Amino acid sequence: MSIKSVVIKRIHELMPPASSSFYSHALTFAAAFVLANARVVWDMSPFVAAFAASVPGRRSIAATLGGCCGCLLNIEGAYTARLIAVTACTGLINYCLYRSGFIKNNRLTAPLSSGLCSLLTGLTVMVAQGFDADGLITYLCEGIISAGCACFLSRLTFPAGFFKGKEPLDIRSLSGALVFAAMLTVALKSLTLGGISFSNIAAAVVILLSAQMTGVSGGCVAGGVMGFAVSITPSNLLLGGLYTFGGLVSGLLARFGRVMVCMGYAGVAAVTVIANSDRYSVITIIYETIISLLIFALIPKGFFEMNSRFFVSDDTLPEFETMKKALLLELESIGGGLEEVSQTVERIADEMVKLGAGEDEKSVTAQTRHLVRDQFSVLSTAVREISHSFADETRFDTQASARVTAVLSGYGINPKEVVCSTTGARSKIDIKAEKINSKISRSALTDDMENACGYKLATPSVTHTDDATLISFEKKPKYNLRTGQAQHIAEGKLCGDKIDSFSDREGNRIIVISDGMGTGPKAAVDGTVASWLFSKLIASGLGFESSLRLANSALIVKSADETLATIDSVSINLHTGKTEFFKAGAGISFVCKGKKVYKIGKASMPLGILREIEFDRAELKLRRGDRLLMMSDGVPQAAYGEIAEKLSSFNKNDPSVLAERVVEIALKYSDLHRPDDITAVVIIVG
Repeated sequence: MSIKSVVIKRIHELMPPASSSFYSHALTFAAAFVLANARVVWDMSPFVAAFAASVPGRRSIAATLGGCCGCLLNIEGAYTARLIAVTACTGLINYCLYRSGFIKNNRLTAPLSSGLCSLLTGLTVMVAQGFDADGLITYLCEGIISAGCACFLSRLTFPAGFFKGKEPLDIRSLSGALVFAAMLTVALKSLTLGGISFSNIAAAVVILLSAQMTGVSGGCVAGGVMGFAVSITPSNLLLGGLYTFGGLVSGLLARFGRVMVCMGYAGVAAVTVIANSDRYSVITIIYETIISLLIFALIPKGFFEMNSRFFVSDDTLPEFETMKKALLLELESIGGGLEEVSQTVERIADEMVKLGAGEDEKSVTAQTRHLVRDQFSVLSTAVREISHSFADETRFDTQASARVTAVLSGYGINPKEVVCSTTGARSKIDIKAEKINSKISRSALTDDMENACGYKLATPSVTHTDDATLISFEKKPKYNLRTGQAQHIAEGKLCGDKIDSFSDREGNRIIVISDGMGTGPKAAVDGTVASWLFSKLIASGLGFESSLRLANSALIVKSADETLATIDSVSINLHTGKTEFFKAGAGISFVCKGKKVYKIGKASMPLGILREIEFDRAELKLRRGDRLLMMSDGVPQAAYGEIAEKLSSFNKNDPSVLAERVVEIALKYSDLHRPDDITAVVIIVG
């Protein structure tokens, strides 16, 4: 776990939960107290009623009391009494509706109660003091503003996983949050130093942050809300125009980086200054803009990375179109892998016939019928696995996609699809481009791609199809693996044990050992076929269970002769250290952590016997310095004790030395009358 994740987790543990009675009520009381003193044109105070009407649940009592206490500071006789009455009425209606259970939320009742209470109490005052047209307009405007604010605030909801970074804030809730921020800005308008308003600076920073993190939508909403809030206060109307248009321009330029956001806002501020004839206002706007831009520019980059997951952005939103592109790329890779496997199985069957392997026609027909039925089951499993992979916390960054597209164009590459995604600690870039025939420096392209996406990249994988080139970049992982292997061939020159090592599309390093039955050429063919089929299916994007069942079906129908092979596979996530073991008829593995050695694995069925087959599975987490030993079943159990002792005491950096020593120990305990191939693979995590 990274330091940032630990800090976030610790802060979350120290902070009280949203439902904490004391803290939530205290904060609600304080907010209502401050909002009671927010004055707009014609000395209206519409915000406190909107807040009291929209706060959900029991906290409406705290909002009502805080608002009433805050109103007492407005020592203006009848107006103070009326404001207290409006706040008390809206809060009481809100609480009674909550207690009655008639409504699930107050999205409709909050604007109605706050607007009508403001208007009706105003009409009551006019009945007592005499009718006045200006007063009627004032109370009507106050009711409209109060209802409008309550409408936004009642839609401000935080998802259950918001504070853990698991669920983002949608644009409606973001609008409510920005309206609340604007209300506080108006309430704190009197806080100034040398004529410079702290609330104006805060409003500008909020606009810039919203534009940077949520793009055009957030910039427009923040600018519009803050602009309107400033416009309805006794202030310079041009400042409202600066906020509104500045939010729009900043949002449009957000995809080009923070510098362009600052330049866009500064440009709008320059136009505002030129259009303003009041010298004092011009100087104030200049100072406030400079301070706001400096604060925004000094915010660490990590702040945006940490908080981007809290907000839905038109630049990082997993839109249906982006999801479709990513899914199509995934399915296209799987489809290509299955097609290649299908053709290879057919070629293998033809070769077996040419080599004289007998076939019973009826048996083959029956086997094929069962196989077809099995394939539908396997396909269903594969679809579920893909669905589960897309159910992960995956964020898509279209800003980075645009920058990557520009880089590719500079190399003469014409991209058809570019998908930049992040799932947990793993970030990757999937590219489908028109077929590339010319040579391109991978190192130079990788350097430029790193500048475009903002993080270090590992060496890309490139796959050429008939009409396209698929390029996949992945964030440089946290861990690296040093791997060594050694083998003993029991008979002839061909080993029945086959080793494959590759990386999948999920940031995992996968090592596969397949042991064909017996020794010699036939065992070599069985081991190679099983290993190749299984590895190719995993690499193409299928899950382990689906790949196992497909490889098992292929071995069953490969020939009429009995075909057996074991699968011993380990998947190590290079970003998190999560390690999964999958064994089908394979021997045990050893994991050494410090000086302690653990055994992994138990009895299971190999491939090629039964149509129904399952893995023996295990999972643990590896860290730097841990050692993993995989062995074929040619290693006798009598040797396990000495091998474990050697693994624990090994203190060299070369895993090949340890693998060779394991084979030597295994040979010492082997039965010379029943020789078997021996394979050892040692992995050291660095």
